[in-house]
Amino acid sequence: MTLLQWGAAAVLALVTSVSATAANVLTSFTVVHTFSGADGASPNAGLVRGTDGNFYGTTIAGGDMRFCGEVGCGTVFKLTPSGRLTVLHKFRGTDGAQPVASLAQSADGTFYGTTRSGGTGGLCSAYGCGTVFRITPNGKFSTLHFFGLDAGNQPAGAVVVANDGDLYGSTYSGGQGVGTLFRMTPQGQIVFMHSLAENEGQQPTASLMQASDQNFYATTNVGGDPNSGFGTALRMTPTGEVFKLRQYGPVDVGTHPYGFVEGSDGFLYGTTASGAGNGCQGFGCGAIYRMSKTGDLVTALHVFSGQDGFAARTPPMLAADGNLYGTTWLGGVPGQCAGYLQGCGVVYRISTSNGFQVLHVFDDVAAKDEGTFPLGGLVEGTPGCFYGTTSQGGGTVGAGTIYRICMRRR
Repeated sequence: MTLLQWGAAAVLALVTSVSATAANVLTSFTVVHTFSGADGASPNAGLVRGTDGNFYGTTIAGGDMRFCGEVGCGTVFKLTPSGRLTVLHKFRGTDGAQPVASLAQSADGTFYGTTRSGGTGGLCSAYGCGTVFRITPNGKFSTLHFFGLDAGNQPAGAVVVANDGDLYGSTYSGGQGVGTLFRMTPQGQIVFMHSLAENEGQQPTASLMQASDQNFYATTNVGGDPNSGFGTALRMTPTGEVFKLRQYGPVDVGTHPYGFVEGSDGFLYGTTASGAGNGCQGFGCGAIYRMSKTGDLVTALHVFSGQDGFAARTPPMLAADGNLYGTTWLGGVPGQCAGYLQGCGVVYRISTSNGFQVLHVFDDVAAKDEGTFPLGGLVEGTPGCFYGTTSQGGGTVGAGTIYRICMRRR
């Protein structure tokens, strides 16, 4: 089913499956919520766990169907661990539209987020240039900043609440035309700290990450070397100095990187969406890799083959057990995903002791219940249980799902 079929009723799928994924590992997979359109559609980002124990997230469509071409401008929602979902805000375009990134919570419990469009209509797109917003766990909403054509615009990544209490983020375009890095106070005062040059990289889509050295690390999806243009890794100091750490290419760890997470060893861990091998119709399926903060030590930990994943669109997360867990947007079961030859996506685990393991494969056979195409990453609830989203599939509407996957020992 497509995301335009909003008329069907909501379906709360409580489907549980158990599958063997390794010699001593079982997983239980449960769909805890299926989106209906009215409560949101097509979540493109993962969830965040609030200090109250609930999970919070966004959808890029759905909500109030009177706006954004009658498919809705998106929502912000709260989910209890048992699966009860409450819509906290429905966007209308003038207050933002298409929130494609996850939320960030500050020390006082307030959440901050971005929308890719909306705000000042008719400039960057039909719905505007994007916004930064603030919302409380009870749904009190306010727009902090409306992006325009005069500076950076169309943020595609989340903001990060830094150690100094300010918000740091990036815009997909604007500045010199290929994106910017900015700092904003919780009250909405914004400073564009750096305008990217083409040789530094273009179109940052992943969120910034503040590491233990207090610097911020980011990736650009494309750009950098004019002869390759497959993305870069950047470091930004808290004062706005930017250093290019790495140029990505089709060999070693792949192309089109999507952000970082810092490991307990101080290294940065990330993913690429393509390159690194000859699979996936010759383009390469991407990889999981480790990189030093200086960018000179880079190791591919796993190169995807297609059947074990393809096109990871988010970095892995570091779990309580010390392993890395993540998703790929495509891959899994070849030829069983509505014409996508490489499959509907997977959930994986990677560790130094057991190597790489596929924990769950999404496919069209189970798409009505489970959903397909997990664009967002995972968040850990109780130790060993992870929550994620699918951007399509689920029920008769096909507006995406929220699922839980738990590790079980034999």
